[in-house]
Amino acid sequence: KGRPAIVDFRTNVCPKCDHIEEHVFADGEVQKALEGFATIQVNLSDRDENEEILTLQRKHDVLAVPVIVFYDSEGNFLTEKTVADEISKEDFLRLIKDIG
Repeated sequence: KGRPAIVDFRTNVCPKCDHIEEHVFADGEVQKALEGFATIQVNLSDRDENEEILTLQRKHDVLAVPVIVFYDSEGNFLTEKTVADEISKEDFLRLIKDIG
């Protein structure tokens, strides 16, 4: 609580996840816009070694990747903001401006 959060679900072998990482999250404008956010990356490839990852996957009903979920600054899960596919930098910036 205290600031909005983004949870980015991905795997080691996910071309769409790599695209989002390289063209959205690595972008300077996006980095600046995310300064007020807690950002968490969850690699589902590690779920067999880490029970917390499996718990997060189940909690958010993640069946395929990429999935990006959002929480507001009060810790409320913003279901309607969930991204379950590729997203452009512009659309991502619009989403986080609505939240932050």
